Amino acid sequence: MNGFVVGLALFSLALIAVLMLARSLIGGTASKPDEPAPPRLSAAEKTAAFHDRAAAFGQLYEGAAHPNELLEQEPFLEAVAFLCRPVWTERELLDYATGGNPVVSLPAIEALGRRAEAGSTRAALLDILNRNTPWERFFVLRAIDRIAPADAPVLGEVLVRLDPSWT
Repeated sequence: MNGFVVGLALFSLALIAVLMLARSLIGGTASKPDEPAPPRLSAAEKTAAFHDRAAAFGQLYEGAAHPNELLEQEPFLEAVAFLCRPVWTERELLDYATGGNPVVSLPAIEALGRRAEAGSTRAALLDILNRNTPWERFFVLRAIDRIAPADAPVLGEVLVRLDPSWT
């Protein structure tokens, strides 16, 4: 019986260690105590940092033949990753998504589709579906598909919102 209790205790400790390691690898814990926290950016600094990242792929956007090509470009992916940070609100991303500058809107739309808290984002994306250019529409449809629950009837929701500009 003592061997069983010791074995159970060792197994429990090993399981706790594995869970703690997994949590730290997926970002479930804060930075290590000996590492300084990343600097907090002011609103102006945050915006400027994003615009720098967006400008870095502007030339790639101009030379791309299809929006899929941007998904393979590091500057575009860096801009998207920057917008996926929790310092950006859904409202800020939606403002970028509808601002009319594709170099700014495309990474914002892609980031909206990648964020975990996508509950109200789907409805907001459906609302802007008709206001965008073809490339932006590509990313809006991609984001809607990405955040929709597996059992959600997305096609019907999209089709009833399309306006004549799609023909």
